[in-house]
Amino acid sequence: MLIFYYLLSFIVFSSNSQVVPDCPDKGETICLGHSTNRVSQSQGGTVSSILQDAYEQFCGCRYIEDNIVIRTGFGLVDGNQPLVEANFSFLYYVKEISGYLELNNIPSIERLSLPNLRLIRGGNLRSGRYSLLVSGRIKTLYMPNLTEISRGDVILVSSRSSLNSYLCNTRSINWTDIAPFPVNGHRFSGTEGCRNLVSFNCNCNNGRCSRNGPNIQCCDPQCVAGCSGGGNNDQCR
Repeated sequence: MLIFYYLLSFIVFSSNSQVVPDCPDKGETICLGHSTNRVSQSQGGTVSSILQDAYEQFCGCRYIEDNIVIRTGFGLVDGNQPLVEANFSFLYYVKEISGYLELNNIPSIERLSLPNLRLIRGGNLRSGRYSLLVSGRIKTLYMPNLTEISRGDVILVSSRSSLNSYLCNTRSINWTDIAPFPVNGHRFSGTEGCRNLVSFNCNCNNGRCSRNGPNIQCCDPQCVAGCSGGGNNDQCR
């Protein structure tokens, strides 16, 4: 019987309980993601092999050229085994994806985290439409720093077995603030892991601003994913 704690030997825990992988941060190096003719390498015969391949490819990467595609399935031999946040620790450093992000048919997991992801450019779109596609038995999708989806739609699909149990934090996220097209898919109630808005009621020329309580400041025009303060490009996210 397969147990999904095989990645625990590769991780450490930081002081704020974030799951950090035990692999070097690759800094400004651009990592090659999945294109149409490379996606098969993330589609192994078991969930464990799929995640191990993804760990080896993406661990330590901040910037992804093309797409990240993690496509598992409940029909796999180990598809009913629950996962833990550490199984996806290889996504910890990811900040930007030039294409799309697909997390499809993910088995049961309490929280799936991309804590540093701030920008999905949508240069390539899943099925010609989606820049973010998430489905499966995910209790919480945690992407607190995602502030920009430059192109493409968003679809979030809960497991049919318990429609009110999964992806419960995504309804409170203002997707129209970060995505240029109308949102499709299921969105549910909850507040955990919600990102800070960067253009809510924002009249700035580039549509991006920083809000601290009632105070709003326009971001520098170079800040494509919002900012932590107004005026200077060194405050871009």
